[in-house]
Amino acid sequence: PSCVFVLCWDRYFSPCTRAAHLRAAMNGSLCAISTSMADLSGFKTRFPAYTWAGAGSRDVWETIRSITDLCAESGGLLWRATPSQGTLAPFTVCASRSCDPMLQARHIAARDSRFEKSWEFVLEELSDWRVLRLDVVIPGMAKAGTTWLARQLGRHGVSVRGFSSDFHGEENPLDAQEGAFWPSRRHVERWNRACGSNASLIAVKQPRYLEAIWSMQVLAFLQAKVVILVRSPAELCYSLYLDSFKSPHNLDPKPSLKACMLQPECSCRFKAPNVAGRGWLQKFSLATCRASFAVARLRALAEATLPPERVLIVHTRQLSERLAHVAAWLGLRRHARIGPPENTAMRNHRGDPEFLEQNDLCSEANSQVLSMLREAFAADEGAIAGWLTWWDPDLVTQADC
Repeated sequence: PSCVFVLCWDRYFSPCTRAAHLRAAMNGSLCAISTSMADLSGFKTRFPAYTWAGAGSRDVWETIRSITDLCAESGGLLWRATPSQGTLAPFTVCASRSCDPMLQARHIAARDSRFEKSWEFVLEELSDWRVLRLDVVIPGMAKAGTTWLARQLGRHGVSVRGFSSDFHGEENPLDAQEGAFWPSRRHVERWNRACGSNASLIAVKQPRYLEAIWSMQVLAFLQAKVVILVRSPAELCYSLYLDSFKSPHNLDPKPSLKACMLQPECSCRFKAPNVAGRGWLQKFSLATCRASFAVARLRALAEATLPPERVLIVHTRQLSERLAHVAAWLGLRRHARIGPPENTAMRNHRGDPEFLEQNDLCSEANSQVLSMLREAFAADEGAIAGWLTWWDPDLVTQADC
């Protein structure tokens, strides 16, 4: 077969006929595969998409699955082509293993009136998200016990990553390829190689994933098991306040709980020891709390993207009691604990007991703050109750104070 697919670009398929076209018309033809890839990005550029097309593209992952499988079955390889000049976005082609993908990339780019024959392309071979070694993900919520759970799983023999990140983004495997329908083969092989072969399961703790629809869709696509931890948003907001001013090297007095919660923003400067400069500004914003800990929104996102049979929802107060159930669901037999979850935000201020006493959320002096937080997060508190995998009223319904 010819390595040039000029005739592949004379027709397109509407979104409602994509699935039928993929099933019926892709009979081992790289030309047909590339045509459907072009249709993926028909929103604007009519180019085969490399980056994620937007929040309305949940169904596109079935098309991605079909394209990936059919390209491989047809003896092809997927390539990302990034124009080295101009403003064209990167795009993806499926080229026969015996053909030069540069040739196909140039013919595809020629469909755009902005393309010039002198342009070159940077080509990178692509892989499949399903090839990435990732069995378990703890995507949040932040400050709900994710680090404690990750350490517990590590004691069960699970290889847990996500506590740090290098310039490759290897500890958080989705980050280095954010927005991609297909990850680069180099990235997937590097991650899989770094994970080794001895661990029974590979897990990642990254609370930011729970807030990103693309990340959640990728987790569903690669069929990872997901453990989501939830906690009272009022408690989370208080924890964020404490964590924002945990540095012992403050140049200004730490702002009070009432001052931070009853106004849009508060801050104080701190300076790391033995570091030149005037210091950095620590900030706390109630708006950040409301955006980060909106459980109702996070629940809607998770339910819209993740298959329910591959998700556990566990309250922070249930963690210690339900750890054995979580381990059994993941297929783990050994069970070793490191003690109950600890409030690290409180621990960070143990050297300043006066600050903790004056800014105790449950004190009479801060009752106005507690009432305000409970009112602000009333809908989110309600969303937690109906979302949990296990309903343990004696644990979950305990009052904040």
